[in-house]
Amino acid sequence: MMALMRQSIFSRLAGYEDTNDAERLSIDPTMRYVVGGRATQHTAASTSQMGRFETEVLTQRGNLKTLAKLSGKWIDRLRERQPMRELILDMDSSVSETHGEQEGTAYNGHFGCTCYHPLFCFNQFGDVEQSQLRDGNVHSAKDWRAVLEPEVARYQSRNLPRYFCADAAFANPELYEYLEAEGFEYAIRLPGNDALLRDIEPMLTRPVGRPSNTPVVWYAGFLYQAKSWDRVRRVVAKVEWHNGELFPRVGFIVTNLSRPAKRVVRFYNQRGTAEQWIKEGKNAVKWTRLSCHDFVDNQVRLQLFVLAYNLGNFLRQSVRHWTLTTLREKLIKDWGQGGAPFKESGLPDGGGGSAARVVSKHSSGHQPVVPARRGQWMNEKRMKTTVNAEEVSSPAQTAGRGVQTDGERGGGSEKRCCGGEIWLDKSSDGRKIAETTSKTQFDAMNIKSNGKSRMEGICR
Repeated sequence: MMALMRQSIFSRLAGYEDTNDAERLSIDPTMRYVVGGRATQHTAASTSQMGRFETEVLTQRGNLKTLAKLSGKWIDRLRERQPMRELILDMDSSVSETHGEQEGTAYNGHFGCTCYHPLFCFNQFGDVEQSQLRDGNVHSAKDWRAVLEPEVARYQSRNLPRYFCADAAFANPELYEYLEAEGFEYAIRLPGNDALLRDIEPMLTRPVGRPSNTPVVWYAGFLYQAKSWDRVRRVVAKVEWHNGELFPRVGFIVTNLSRPAKRVVRFYNQRGTAEQWIKEGKNAVKWTRLSCHDFVDNQVRLQLFVLAYNLGNFLRQSVRHWTLTTLREKLIKDWGQGGAPFKESGLPDGGGGSAARVVSKHSSGHQPVVPARRGQWMNEKRMKTTVNAEEVSSPAQTAGRGVQTDGERGGGSEKRCCGGEIWLDKSSDGRKIAETTSKTQFDAMNIKSNGKSRMEGICR
């Protein structure tokens, strides 16, 4: 069970979003190393095995509930090593287009396509705390309790400042009351109406004088109570006058924050990152690939995609300037080419205890592979030129040449160079040490060292 779960999550993280890819990944040395167990001696799970696991085992009611809670458990394990100072939850819906007869899919007039309409809850680090797949034609805020309440309960006992942000689709008095009762401070976009516009009528008059090249921005805070509200609440307004535009841009935020109006707007504007996180989930891990017919099967697929996204986001927090796509191409794919040092990075070691070090030959005829550094995977046919070791003065001078010492014939050491990298081979025991001047390689090694303290044991 654990091996199948590892294969499902890591294959999605590496960019293989369909179970059809399992046929090729089952003989991949790195995937066999990640899966661990008997896969190191034979093969990993095949396409049919992965299909049965995801559509027959994980779709059981108890397993699906456990799968939905797994993201929160991973985040808790990570925050044991990196405690958070505050909690900011951001809820938003998304669109997953469908192109078949999937159960629950429907046309959505807002998005203008046939789709599913999943709901996500992020924290301020971009981790998905909770997610839920919904029919394509439901309202954006439908089932918000099912997504938000488990996360509020998880953080209830922690002494943290807690905040909540959402767009105008979640402007619901029932949500306001719930957040106030749970001790959350919130900032939620409020749709405009005539009553709100009357309260800021002086700000809707065009500024006197020559129009400014930069926008003229005004802020205001006032008390307001809609008919459906049980109490008066604070509303913050932002009015922007842009050069060349006839009417101002007006926005309202309902909040219980005691900050000045400008700081409330600045706090709310930070939630724009949630849109970027959703976009990365679509582009990097392809969590819109919900191609099964049954709705429950697609629920499982979405949860597996979310787990893969979270695992990549944990790693990405060491290099925040990288997108998940860059992380996958420069780090995950690089591990797959050069032997994945998952034990060093703190990722699951494939055996539950000690890391599996050797992937032996199996029935398909593949040769044993020892996952190690990139230098062990270079093709020796590329080493053509033989010179003395003393001639090697620097990696830059030897880039692109093969270097062979006389010690190779006498049991000494051997230096090989290709593409700006030098490998030192100790022929007495067959071990290889890599020295590199490649910036990408240095970045990757730095991530691995940093990742150890951040990631070790999260999902082991």
